[in-house]
Amino acid sequence: MPSLARALDDARALIADAWDHDERPAYLLCSPALYEMVAESKKRESESGRALRLLGLLVVSSPDLDDGDIAVR
Repeated sequence: MPSLARALDDARALIADAWDHDERPAYLLCSPALYEMVAESKKRESESGRALRLLGLLVVSSPDLDDGDIAVR
């Protein structure tokens, strides 16, 4: 089972690394299982049709990622 807390910690590190390389990521790519956890935790936003965002990034499901894995782009 993926951990949302661990994914957020990993995402913060990836975002900081991107900033250190003068990159400005816009997307947080999540494994499908992790995406479902985010959507459930932000049910109000997803039910109202708004895009899911975490840490200022648009959350996107990426089937290429394994459970719990994340990436920033």
